[in-house]
Amino acid sequence: MAPVEVPLAAAMGAVLAHAPIAVLPIPADDRAAIDGFALRSGDLSGASPYAPLALAAPPRFVSVGDPLPEGCDCVLDGGLVEQAGPLALVIGEARPGEGVRRRGADMGAGDPLLRPGARLGPLDALLARNAGLERMLVRRPRLRLVEMNGAAGGPTLSLVAALAAQATAILDHRPVGERQAFAPEGCDALLTIGGTGTGSGDATASRLADAGWTVHHGIALQPGRTSAVGRQGDAALVALPGSPDAALAAWLVLVEPLLRHLSSARPSAPRQVRLSRKIASDAGHAELALLAQTAEGTYEPLTVGALPLHALRDASAWTLVPAGSEGHPAGATIPVHPLPGRP
Repeated sequence: MAPVEVPLAAAMGAVLAHAPIAVLPIPADDRAAIDGFALRSGDLSGASPYAPLALAAPPRFVSVGDPLPEGCDCVLDGGLVEQAGPLALVIGEARPGEGVRRRGADMGAGDPLLRPGARLGPLDALLARNAGLERMLVRRPRLRLVEMNGAAGGPTLSLVAALAAQATAILDHRPVGERQAFAPEGCDALLTIGGTGTGSGDATASRLADAGWTVHHGIALQPGRTSAVGRQGDAALVALPGSPDAALAAWLVLVEPLLRHLSSARPSAPRQVRLSRKIASDAGHAELALLAQTAEGTYEPLTVGALPLHALRDASAWTLVPAGSEGHPAGATIPVHPLPGRP
């Protein structure tokens, strides 16, 4: 997907599409690192409270961040300079560079400021502002969301919209009856909610197929087994079940990797944790498990293959038990991912 240029404030949380470099050193010249008097260190040799040194001219006071006056190479704390009318006495020495942030101390000219594929965070924004960057090139996937069953998808709609906002995706919510709702043009991925089951009113998969999408309906995932995936041209498709727990599982396992691919985001390594007790799973399909950290630092499985609200309330991480596995024993080290919005 093509990158878009947005103001720096609007780029927060989005995936960077390029690696801007520092055109000039940061800082661009020597600057005061403390509030005090800008002086030449060589003129202060021997100055002490017992041997005050009289200055030929009153020194210039500088604040943190001010450029150093020409010829000065240090900043002396204000308490080490005593002024009485036109007379200034120095009662302390300084080394060259003392109290100073040297030119290029933060970044040299030509150094990369940010890494492409990373999400722009507060520290990245600080670097960009210091470099004078006001706009950034980012990748923000365009998601078209179609709610197939209002009664079933209503609570899930809020969940999916919040997850999309957290991923900084551009969400375009269309009514199911709109003529262009299922068209692949203008979106990087089409998401639908509801109508993926086997009931008499569940016709999402067939309606998508009729609209030209290649659809693979039903996956070995619990919860979320009635989800569907597909594509048409360059656009991807994920059909989410109407129940919030199944939709969340499908989002974590299917949509999040898709968004990382679309935005060329750097993959985030899962955290390796130790289980406080075993995870039991049925072989034959992948199962999503929720976990919570214990006081001892291990992780306790709360639920496997289902996402009840009480487990979602207490959980901080999730893991996927592969289809060919029957689980993990107590004490095993396994990879986990943070739940959206959880540290």
